[in-house]
Amino acid sequence: MIGIQGEGDARGTQKGPSLEETDRPFLLRQGKVRSAFHIVAVLTALSGAACGGKNGGSSTPTGIGPNPGGGGGSPSINAILSGTVRGGGSSVSNSTVTLYAAGATADATPVPLGIGSTDSKGLFSLGFTKPEGAAILYAVAAGGDGGNGSNNAIRLALMLGPAGALPSGGVVINEVTSAALAYTLNPFVNFSSSGSISGPSASLTEAAEMALALVDPSSGAVQASLDPNAQNLINGLADILASCVGGTSLQCHFLLEDATPSGAATPTDTLAALRNMVENPNLPLSTLWGLIGSSPVYPTASVAPPSLALALSFPTGGLPAAIAVDGSGNVWVADGDSVTRIPVGAVSCAKGCIGFTGAGLNMPLSLAVDPSGNVWAANSGNSSVTEITAGANPDCSSGCFNFTGSGIRAPSGVAVDAHGNVWVANQGNDSVTEIMVGAATDCSFGCLNFTGGGLSGPDAIAVDLHSGNVWVSNVSISAPLGSITEISGTATANCGSGCLNISGGPLNAPAVINAPMAIAVDGSGNVWVANGSDSVAEIPAGATSCTSACLEFAKGGIQEPVGISVDTSGNVWIADRGSDAVTKIPSGAASCLTDCTGYTGGALSRPSAVATDPFGNVWVANGSGSSVTELVGMANSAPHP
Repeated sequence: MIGIQGEGDARGTQKGPSLEETDRPFLLRQGKVRSAFHIVAVLTALSGAACGGKNGGSSTPTGIGPNPGGGGGSPSINAILSGTVRGGGSSVSNSTVTLYAAGATADATPVPLGIGSTDSKGLFSLGFTKPEGAAILYAVAAGGDGGNGSNNAIRLALMLGPAGALPSGGVVINEVTSAALAYTLNPFVNFSSSGSISGPSASLTEAAEMALALVDPSSGAVQASLDPNAQNLINGLADILASCVGGTSLQCHFLLEDATPSGAATPTDTLAALRNMVENPNLPLSTLWGLIGSSPVYPTASVAPPSLALALSFPTGGLPAAIAVDGSGNVWVADGDSVTRIPVGAVSCAKGCIGFTGAGLNMPLSLAVDPSGNVWAANSGNSSVTEITAGANPDCSSGCFNFTGSGIRAPSGVAVDAHGNVWVANQGNDSVTEIMVGAATDCSFGCLNFTGGGLSGPDAIAVDLHSGNVWVSNVSISAPLGSITEISGTATANCGSGCLNISGGPLNAPAVINAPMAIAVDGSGNVWVANGSDSVAEIPAGATSCTSACLEFAKGGIQEPVGISVDTSGNVWIADRGSDAVTKIPSGAASCLTDCTGYTGGALSRPSAVATDPFGNVWVANGSGSSVTELVGMANSAPHP
């Protein structure tokens, strides 16, 4: 049982009665959750929410969804949303339920569509005018009584999805549906507007469908198709919330305090606490998991997971070496002598994943996607580059092309510029090949080979999509510290002009560029380098040397980094092969001693590459785990061709 202290000091030396003495009814209710009767609803959409109910007064909420405000006239009602609000294993009475249409552009204000309240059995029914088009609808339940009196800290949510394709039957709003929404819609939550949800409709639609792939809105239960670890995490997070929703004010106090990151303001409701846990997955896990108690409402593991990050695992046939994401959100994985496509929105490879073979695919070490959605693979095993066009057959009997010649030798990196030209780092002969749009497959025309400019064992390659300049990481036996080469748009093939080589670091100090293994460029033109020597270097836009301008990020979980990616907010993601982890360097961070976040678990094993998709998910190729890991909702949407 969890012990609790007196009201004066939440966890000080003054001890109060235990939960066995004061909260036995609450824990007993938790044990009966599986036999509790779930009432579901006829649904359509949702809107704002004010805390409190008939017995609870009201307050300004701080969780997901803005206040709907006052009344005013409304168009004719043509749809009904009805259902039940449940929490802590019981119905939540006197809760205000609001239906919203999410904002259709970034930072747009969600539109309240209807508002209602639950009765003594947690039932609600509200009428609204169904919006036209591709509006995304979600519901928020605020305040109410979960069994221990009026509780203004209660705030739960449910994602309903597109207005034109709402789930059939009824709905349940509870802690599980709240956790699913918090993970999948995290990149679309506007923190400056009470956590309301908004974003580009295409990306928002996919994120909403992902939420529905995690939970069943008609029962409020986790989808049985999810892997056990994901089910345990979602249910466990729901159980943590349930300690407050169906608990006492002191139990809510514990939750809100434990879900507060260092130096941050304490949240005032369960959704705000949930948002903190999703955004900060390394909060004290043993303490948070301890809030669940001995009789969890939702079935979960008794031992806390290594992280609160929601990780989905996709088994592969071999050892994935590279990963890329196309503009539609499909994920492409270089896996042995094949390339696998994981379709957008998938939560497993039970169905829908497609493996491509043939057309010269032979130990591809790098992947890139061009503006037309064609996938390019650098084949280190046979010194070629394979193009998999949109609509290609899985056996590459049609729709695939293999490029050779023009210096392509043991290629280890590939990138695409904004015009669709393909750039290849040739580790086998210290060169870079440009395959221009329309080039012949034998490179008899349309290809150009670059040498010089410090190119020596080029390993990884990236393109600044704004300037068009190409950046290459060099590491070889003859130059183990390595260097970075920039090839500008005016460079000559022998790099007699238009090329720049950057190496080393400040005088009489360790080199900032040290065994560079991967490279990426952010939206501002800053170049990020993953050094195999346990650090990450930032070369600021316009810098011509690392004598004074470059920054170095070390520690904070960075260990043998071999993959790197940047999302649209400028957050940098690192695949740490040496620590079986992924590290996030937040945009604007000055050091990893305090600013960086490490992600572990989720079958992460010797990660070899990392990428982000348009819906805020992070994808990791596990170099020795024969799998790909998706960290749900951990990134902001990333730029794609």
